[in-house]
Amino acid sequence: RLAGMLDGAGTDLRLAVVESLGGFRKLPSIAVKRLVGVLEVKHAATQSAAFDALAKLGPEAKPALSALNQAVGHADSGVRASALNALTKVETDDGKLLALLKPALRDASAKVRHTAIRGLGELGSDARPAGPELFARLETSEDRKLALEALRRVRVRDVDLYISILDNEEPLVRLFACQALRRAGKDARKAEPEIRKLTSDKYDYVRREARRALDSFK
Repeated sequence: RLAGMLDGAGTDLRLAVVESLGGFRKLPSIAVKRLVGVLEVKHAATQSAAFDALAKLGPEAKPALSALNQAVGHADSGVRASALNALTKVETDDGKLLALLKPALRDASAKVRHTAIRGLGELGSDARPAGPELFARLETSEDRKLALEALRRVRVRDVDLYISILDNEEPLVRLFACQALRRAGKDARKAEPEIRKLTSDKYDYVRREARRALDSFK
């Protein structure tokens, strides 16, 4: 009944209906088709609400994939973020999803970047090809916390990338790098000169982890 109200609805009613449909985690196919049709409406708030509703449906919303892929290039950052978030729930091909998330890490909008970072974290080790791009987000303070969380789940294995963040201004990033290099053990011996510098770090927990990393190289 809600989906049927979309026919001929004005802007306010259409938005209200779409937001209401977003409260369901399962919808009949006709309702899904109506939501996909709403994406053709040139109204950012309505499009974003439709994407949010489709995201809750997961793979059942596959008929919307084409529209979702187009929307990641939308001029409105809110629409881009909502479309990208929906893709992380609807797209079942991890390779295709990775190809969409990597470039989104360079988006001018923090909301879009954060959506991409979370999506890569959910991919886990399958997101390793995006390692360099994720490490680059550690240089931006507003992205740093989410990037760290994602990298803990992705578990990148490139020693050079960890060495590159040993001088990061955030002590938790330096700690993270030392922990990863310690786990790598002797394979990370080339990091020794940079890690030795951290044995004089301002923060005790960084100094302690740096010493543990050095011990693992022996």
